[in-house]
Amino acid sequence: MTARRALPLLACAVLLCGARGAARAQLPADADWRTLEAANFRVTYVAGLDDLARHALASAQRAHAALVVLVAEAPTGTIDIVLADNVDFTNGYASPFPSNRIVIYAKPPSDVLELQYIRDWVELVVTHELAHIFHLDVSGPFGRFARGIFGRAPLPWPVFTAIGSPSWSIEGLAVVMESTIAGYGRALGSYNEMIVRTALLEDEIDSIDELSSASPVWPGAARAYIYGSLFLDYLARRYGPDVAARIVGRTAVSLIPAPLWFGNVGRSAFGLTFRDAYDDWRAELAGRYDRLSRELTAQRLTIAQPLKHHGGDALYPRFSPDGRFIVYAANDRRTAPRTQVIDAATGVHAWSERRNDVAASDWLPDGRVLTSTIDYIDPFRVYGDLYIVSDGSEQRVTRAARLHDVDVARSGRAVAVETHGGTNRLVLLEPSTGDRRPLTGFEPGTLWSLPRFSPDGDRIAAGRWRSGGHYDTVVLDTIGGAPAVLDAGGGISAAPVWSPDGRWLLFWSDRTGIANLFAIDTARTTLRQVTNVLTGAFFPDISPDGRFIAFSTYHHNGFRIERIPFDPTQWREPMPDALLTMPDDRGVYDQPDTAARLTARAVTAAAGTDTLPQAAGAYRPLRHLRPYYWLPLLSIDDAGDDYAGLTTGGRDLVGRHGWYASALIAPSSGRTQGSIGYSYRGLPPLGAAGLHPSLSLSAARDWDPLIRPAEPGGLYVDEREDAAAAAVDLTIVRWRTRTGLVLAGELVRRSRYLGNTDSLILNDAADDLFGARAMAYFANTVLPPLAVSRQSGVTAQLAGRQRWDRDPAADLPASYSELITHNTAYLDLPLPGFARHVLATRISALLRQGGGADPASIGGASAPGLDADVDLDFVTSLGGASRLLPVRGFAEGVRFGTRAWSASAEYRFPIALVSRSFRPLPIFLDRVAGDLFLDAGDAWCDAATASRFPAGSCPRQPASAPLLSAGAELTTFLAAWGVPLPLRFGAAVPLHGRPADHRRLRFHVLIGPSF
Repeated sequence: MTARRALPLLACAVLLCGARGAARAQLPADADWRTLEAANFRVTYVAGLDDLARHALASAQRAHAALVVLVAEAPTGTIDIVLADNVDFTNGYASPFPSNRIVIYAKPPSDVLELQYIRDWVELVVTHELAHIFHLDVSGPFGRFARGIFGRAPLPWPVFTAIGSPSWSIEGLAVVMESTIAGYGRALGSYNEMIVRTALLEDEIDSIDELSSASPVWPGAARAYIYGSLFLDYLARRYGPDVAARIVGRTAVSLIPAPLWFGNVGRSAFGLTFRDAYDDWRAELAGRYDRLSRELTAQRLTIAQPLKHHGGDALYPRFSPDGRFIVYAANDRRTAPRTQVIDAATGVHAWSERRNDVAASDWLPDGRVLTSTIDYIDPFRVYGDLYIVSDGSEQRVTRAARLHDVDVARSGRAVAVETHGGTNRLVLLEPSTGDRRPLTGFEPGTLWSLPRFSPDGDRIAAGRWRSGGHYDTVVLDTIGGAPAVLDAGGGISAAPVWSPDGRWLLFWSDRTGIANLFAIDTARTTLRQVTNVLTGAFFPDISPDGRFIAFSTYHHNGFRIERIPFDPTQWREPMPDALLTMPDDRGVYDQPDTAARLTARAVTAAAGTDTLPQAAGAYRPLRHLRPYYWLPLLSIDDAGDDYAGLTTGGRDLVGRHGWYASALIAPSSGRTQGSIGYSYRGLPPLGAAGLHPSLSLSAARDWDPLIRPAEPGGLYVDEREDAAAAAVDLTIVRWRTRTGLVLAGELVRRSRYLGNTDSLILNDAADDLFGARAMAYFANTVLPPLAVSRQSGVTAQLAGRQRWDRDPAADLPASYSELITHNTAYLDLPLPGFARHVLATRISALLRQGGGADPASIGGASAPGLDADVDLDFVTSLGGASRLLPVRGFAEGVRFGTRAWSASAEYRFPIALVSRSFRPLPIFLDRVAGDLFLDAGDAWCDAATASRFPAGSCPRQPASAPLLSAGAELTTFLAAWGVPLPLRFGAAVPLHGRPADHRRLRFHVLIGPSF
């Protein structure tokens, strides 16, 4: 079959729009879902979350009333909220297409630094995501006209004009709204302010161009939330609390796409471009933080000894029982997260083991480490479990236990936090078996974090959050007695740890506006401030000999592990409690109201009265599957016809059912082509490995040219293929691996036509074929945020197909068999640079035989796409084809054959972090990487196939000299409209092959890596 390109109009915009979202967990399509309905909303939730669903619905109704005042008119129609409890990480997302839909995972953010300043975590996440719906659904007259034609098509301008806004505007507005309406949240907490304050004090504050860059450089994607919210809050304080509504309104009515004009939205909304307003805000911050620095420096800053600094996360330090080592959770963004052990005195690396997330660990008495990490139980569920790790080994202790925040007593027993149903509890457990006993109950209004045993093992200190924004440091006994509150000061108090003699309890708190370490004398309950830092200090631990305190400190590029002496004589009286305090010109602490806090008081009255929901009913997926949109299609056909048509599709809320359809017609001939498909993912996983079967059905019609005339008016023949297929995909997913097997059967009818007519060729006019396909795949590669390539793993694919001709005696036999393999391997090297260097190899091969076998071509360059995982279908993608058999330096089709292979060896290396924008275009250059490569390949035919082609065009045996080329590539990691767009510029020269190709450079420019 020949290649054909059929793309929606404005396809580039569709792809860019669809690529904005972060990685998300699959909703459990096999679960028992229920639905609760009331005015404006429909909450679909997993059975058992009834109370949480009603709470989410009430929060959504209050937020809805407030957002009408603060942002825009309410979206028309019902807004769907999906509430799931299938993952042990905190997340949520919203999308305005194909309908207004919000997904919330019920894991509470009790251990997430940036999300701990909350009064009600459900209210916060519901308000944040609903603000996205209000913002992204808004449309002016032109947009409403476009929706009247295309429906809710996944297009930015003109259908969803706000989609192309910078991510700092989209996420910043949602954070401001969560804080404004809830009265708590990230815009009012200390974490966001700490990130910006530290960046400015260390002269590393981001420019406005960097805020939507999608750069993985710390703080990564969070910069849009952090900077965006504080900048928009500044605009509201300066230009009025309705500034968000003005920005949204001006964006909605813009006749120019937002990415090309957004800088002037500010001029229209409040009389100044965003760039100028951002410069004013930075100047205000510089003055404020200069005063703060002088004030705190005069009060003697804490000087700590740095132990480990690699950027990114360095959290939860714990001394080993003998005091020689410190274990902590590390994520330097150059490699996968890991449990890392360093020398406690020097910070020298001792050993590390890979993990899947960043969570606390602790030492067992025998010197091994007890930790927790998340992993897939099946393709739908990601749970936290306990592991025992040491240098070079990992032993799993529990399965689907949903545990984290572990601590080990001197006796060897452990305590941890167990998550379930939107809340959590403390449990005592046996580390070797995972057997556990509840210490507290699952209470909706109470959350626990980071428990620690006392030296004698009879008491446990822990951080406790209670509904309403109350943070306490409490102490419990180990038999379930009532907690005793040791500290209930302002702000957040978390991560308590006992001194070796049991007298002191240290913890971190942001009660002064800056996270510092504090200590309570447990006998006298007197409070002392341990550190005085300009940035932030978190997660203290005390050496067994009582000499040192290790903790995490914040700097502009992430956290580091530092230590100070344990010396109560140097501790001080606590500074005044005042969240987000700043010294004024007189050096006196003051607490200026943020715009969010001021507006919250005015919005409370607008919240309205909750509408009581109907009784919950069974989930009905079919009502969500109607087509909400259509997109135009154009197809440029090698057979000489140009096709026009449309495509549409649908998916229910939880992903159980999905479908697509496209239809095209060629006006000149009346020929039609198109496809339709359906998938079902609602079957439960099978067995302990969590093998998940999904089913799909598809049908398609396609046209191809068979014979082209040598001169005008000559004979030409076209072939129509009608095909139907059914497939089952059997998948096992883990955080580090993905394994699968696809089995399919197909029916095919090929009909040949003479000329551009409906006349069938009389001699062997049609073939009726039936066939089977199978494909197995495996992948375990790693792609850290700063990586220039996939690294540390392999991918392997093997696919086979057999087609049988129902009439093998025909003049043109059509049966054939096919075997394809595509395999890659990556080895990362710890060499200098912002990312790991990588040695990468690929080998691909193809074998076809039978009367219907067509030869394949080798040559050309390949680009799998924007961020391709294992590329199972070798499909055409934006920027170039994902070719099975590329050989750079040679033209596509330089050789043909039914036996073919291609291989590559590459050395990929980082070059520079650039961080530059290209004004006025919304394009940001983040970083640059290089690649040196060798390619090779060859193709030849079996005797039967070779006889069907002119002599020499399909050789009967491999060439004496396979194609061989060498070259180099430069990859620029761009962000366009905030979407990653890696452009690859390459040049290759043939070393062996056709003489005419020797020493002739061939250039290519593609999107995405070569493999």
